[in-house]
Amino acid sequence: MKLKIVARLLCILMGVSLLGSPAMAQDKPTEAETLLKSLRSKEVLRVEYDELVYLPFLKKPLKSNGKLVVHPQKGLIRTVRNPVASVAVFDGNKITVKDEAGTFSVDKKTAPQVVSAMLLWRTLVTDSQKLDQDFDVSVRNEDGFWFVTLVSRAQNSIFKKCTIRGKDNVVLTLELEESEGVRRHLTFAKPTYTAELSPEEL
Repeated sequence: MKLKIVARLLCILMGVSLLGSPAMAQDKPTEAETLLKSLRSKEVLRVEYDELVYLPFLKKPLKSNGKLVVHPQKGLIRTVRNPVASVAVFDGNKITVKDEAGTFSVDKKTAPQVVSAMLLWRTLVTDSQKLDQDFDVSVRNEDGFWFVTLVSRAQNSIFKKCTIRGKDNVVLTLELEESEGVRRHLTFAKPTYTAELSPEEL
């Protein structure tokens, strides 16, 4: 039963997940942290996304779309609209998911890799931890775009590599390379910001 719950949760959350654990502070920030700091905000961030999932046994990718809401202190919300509606809320300690099968929650004990993934995602957008504790991090510029690449050092990681592509102060795409030949590609619209969550989001 626990494995089924975790598998379902992974399907819902993978689009925004980067596997990692909370990192220890270091004295000197990396070039990637300096770059990403310019993208981070103390306001509530909302962004629409489209996702393509490439599976080695399918000729065409699976498509989905939805919305991501990030609060710098309270956590994040991922809404999937199509093909199957679901909402996942991460408060920093546990993830609560509501989909067509009902509502359930997992925490660090029941799904440590999934919770760690959400922690690192929040790190990228809220400056709460350092990046390079569990990843080799590199930055490059090419044809007017910048790229931040994270390669996992852990042997048992679900995610092997993540590449974030952006221009100026906007993240445009996120590419995830996973174990067993699975790839995910997310394209983001231009984000919007407000001071507070909406009543529905709260």
